[in-house]
Amino acid sequence: MGITARSVALLAFVSLAGVPLASPPSPLLLPPTALGRVLDGDTFEADLNADGRITPPQERIRLLGVDTPELHDNPKGLDLAHGLPAQAFLRQALSGKSLRLALPQADRHGRTLAQVWADGVWINQEIIAQGHSPLDTRFGLPDPADYPEWVRLEAAAFESRKGIWADDPSRRKYLDRLAREGRTPAAPGNPLWGGTFPGEGFDPARWEGKFVMLEAVLKKQRPLGGKGNQLLIFSLGEGRELAGFIRPGPRVTGPWGHWPVGSRLAVDGFITPYRGNLELVVHSARVISPGASPSTKTPASPLPKK
Repeated sequence: MGITARSVALLAFVSLAGVPLASPPSPLLLPPTALGRVLDGDTFEADLNADGRITPPQERIRLLGVDTPELHDNPKGLDLAHGLPAQAFLRQALSGKSLRLALPQADRHGRTLAQVWADGVWINQEIIAQGHSPLDTRFGLPDPADYPEWVRLEAAAFESRKGIWADDPSRRKYLDRLAREGRTPAAPGNPLWGGTFPGEGFDPARWEGKFVMLEAVLKKQRPLGGKGNQLLIFSLGEGRELAGFIRPGPRVTGPWGHWPVGSRLAVDGFITPYRGNLELVVHSARVISPGASPSTKTPASPLPKK
């Protein structure tokens, strides 16, 4: 799929809202009567302010972490075969249920972005589990504590051939799209998936072009290119190193540019050739255990603007 150059990494992530997917402490509670139209598999309307009417776009809810197939022509392509079942699933999941919305915030279209629970069921994750959407990280990553479960649900749906993963043309379509975004399902049946490894003893040459997950110790970090990009150097043990190229954004948790040397990071991304070497084009990164001293004096980089 052409994962062979740093230029691909620059297409990997565009922040549409600049928000993480963590749940806030005070969610919005809605009665079953607040539900309005279910527009597609990831968007519905609801009376958020309890004034007896629904006023879009503010009262149009866009589910975070998912992006179901389109029911109307747009650049992503019409896909009624998978989009209509996704819409039907969301309608059934929400109808007659008490709703809890976490992280209400407007996106560039004025819609409210949210994690949604219906009678205690986490609907965003259920959409992934039923195969109606890949894990969508364009708006940001799930909370670090929840990230492995989102990844596991996506992989299980892929392996079970549910929803968008059911037929080969659809699988190829979504694998191509996710690769352009810098990630892929962590599923054994996925030809782009390499595996999960400790940094010590990891051999990048065996996994060229594959998406891998590593837990590796940060050895060095420095700014790259003046645009907030960073070069990370990971220790692979026995004096061996792996370079990681990373851009700032909601995917990266913790103070940007201030990871202590010696921190163990959980990172994932594609192993990609660059100028005769192999590097990790990082999709996500988070601290597993902190090191002892700051790795750089560089100020924290702002999130990319819309």
